[in-house]
Amino acid sequence: MSGGGLATLAGKADDMDTTQEGMLAGIDQAIQAETDGYHFYQIAARNTRDEGGRVVFETLAEDELEHVRYLRACRGLLLKESPPEETVPALGEPRLGPDDPIFSPAIRSRLHEAHIEISALSLAMHLEANAVRFYDALATAATDAWVREMYRRLALWEEQHLRMLKREHDLLIRDYDDAAARFAQRAAC
Repeated sequence: MSGGGLATLAGKADDMDTTQEGMLAGIDQAIQAETDGYHFYQIAARNTRDEGGRVVFETLAEDELEHVRYLRACRGLLLKESPPEETVPALGEPRLGPDDPIFSPAIRSRLHEAHIEISALSLAMHLEANAVRFYDALATAATDAWVREMYRRLALWEEQHLRMLKREHDLLIRDYDDAAARFAQRAAC
């Protein structure tokens, strides 16, 4: 996601009006942020040296594209005079769960050089956290039940992404700190 992506959207969501124009603007911002997320995850996939990480980042990119398709379909419904709730498109389930590993076990043997992977996790956590806040704020502001549900579904999906990313990040940092402590201990001897 771009520097101005969801980082600034969470604050803007609080200012959204509940008119059709305001709701369309929120969806348009969300579509742009999800598109930016797709590009971010594609870049992360291309730059990681870990095969497991590449597959997961590509899967996250596909999730972002699914969000774009979902948001576009919902945008189309919003343009109709009175969208019946049964026509709200289904949003699938995340392909990855919060406990799924991101990187292969081999990454731990090269933690001292896994800067790209750790940076990608940090950025991704920041972007996903902003997405959760943005969608939660839009859900709170929505006056139509189906629009509120649309944003809640997206917020829950992004929350699962965030939990998976944070868990992996915390594990890698812990392993990195443990390795650094062992090194320092050996150096002191």
